[in-house]
Amino acid sequence: MPTVAPPSPVRPDGGQRTLSLAGLQGLIDSLAGRGYRVLGPVVGDGSIGYGPVAKVADLPVGWGDEQDAGSYRLRRREDQMVFGYANGAQSAKPVFFPARDLLWRAHRDQEDVVVDEPAEEGAGPVALLGVRSCDLSAIGIHDTVLLQRAYTDRSYAVRRAGAFVVAETLLLVRLALTKRGKGKTR
Repeated sequence: MPTVAPPSPVRPDGGQRTLSLAGLQGLIDSLAGRGYRVLGPVVGDGSIGYGPVAKVADLPVGWGDEQDAGSYRLRRREDQMVFGYANGAQSAKPVFFPARDLLWRAHRDQEDVVVDEPAEEGAGPVALLGVRSCDLSAIGIHDTVLLQRAYTDRSYAVRRAGAFVVAETLLLVRLALTKRGKGKTR
């Protein structure tokens, strides 16, 4: 059976919450029921990246990773942690700002060239689960650069409109970095 980290104490200001597996499934169901395309970390092609999530079992349950200079490898964990990996090989960036973006399309009819209406991307707004703090910070930077300056990136704005982002924190990240001597925990 999948597990999550033991509950952390809830701060008096209400800033920290722990979600049970049933609560996580309820959140996924609720978001999907409200028309969100629910995406989260999934195992595929030898790495953890973002993909469709319909149930808790779609998440990387029991999977971890080993990372070193120039190396990334999935490994099975001895437990059934849902988010028991340091960081996926893919960031959240392509969800809102893909490497390729169709700007326009046209076709020729019998007399003229007709510009087609842009196709809708996906079905509704995106709900992104399990976002790590570094990706959350990157999304904030993209929001500033692509939405709050003189020129707004329309495609990015459409993808970010109505997005629901669920951040996830994990002590394992700090432990892994400290264990390798890369930093200190706070």
